[in-house]
Amino acid sequence: MGRNVKDLLRRVPGLVAARRFVMYWWPIARHALCEDGETMNDLSHLRRDWDFESPAEQERHELILSAVKRQYPDLPGARVLELGCSDGVFSARLARRCGSVTACDISSVGLELAAKRCRSYNNMTFRKLDIARDVMPARYDIVFAMDVLEFIHGRRHLQRVVRRLGDAVYPQGLLVISDCRLPPVLRKAWWQSRLPEGGDAIVRLTAADPTLRLLHSEFHPKLGVHFEGYAEHVVAMFRKVEPDQRTNGLA
Repeated sequence: MGRNVKDLLRRVPGLVAARRFVMYWWPIARHALCEDGETMNDLSHLRRDWDFESPAEQERHELILSAVKRQYPDLPGARVLELGCSDGVFSARLARRCGSVTACDISSVGLELAAKRCRSYNNMTFRKLDIARDVMPARYDIVFAMDVLEFIHGRRHLQRVVRRLGDAVYPQGLLVISDCRLPPVLRKAWWQSRLPEGGDAIVRLTAADPTLRLLHSEFHPKLGVHFEGYAEHVVAMFRKVEPDQRTNGLA
């Protein structure tokens, strides 16, 4: 009987979409009401929820830096801001290739781990920063927003954060973002127009900023490549330009 009821409910128009909406947004609302971002990220680092040294992550990091090098050949002289440095795996890679790196995270635990990992590099500065609220510390040649924009919810809030990120980039500099994609069934959900979620929606919203021109966008892992337990990401790169220089579409 229970199974028949479930089958029947699946056929009710709009019910499946409403259920998906609730299942997706309930954990987000619960965290927003019960946990602050710093506490949540501190706990994630203490539990070792993320493994940025995995082969999949290492491949994604190399893909990102190779794409950046093509658009910004003077990478060894670049002043770089990294948002979401976590335990410093990508930070160390940046320190080896860039002129100076300011690595930021909302988590004190993450910053401590990153500073320990990168203690041999003298071109690094670490700073606690909440991109949802704080002003960017300065302006940079390249800003990396690594898996952080997916934690900003609501169109207007996300637009404000993207605007602040763009303001932190020198003219002709780069904004580089990487975020997880949603499952295909959610990418075209009815609520995406007002509550953009997932890497695809984040790229579209960022590309709509009049001072940012989308240069390149790709998915990782690429089609046909699979890493067990690894979420698919979208990687995108934007040039900081004057509003009248902007062009639409992928480069």
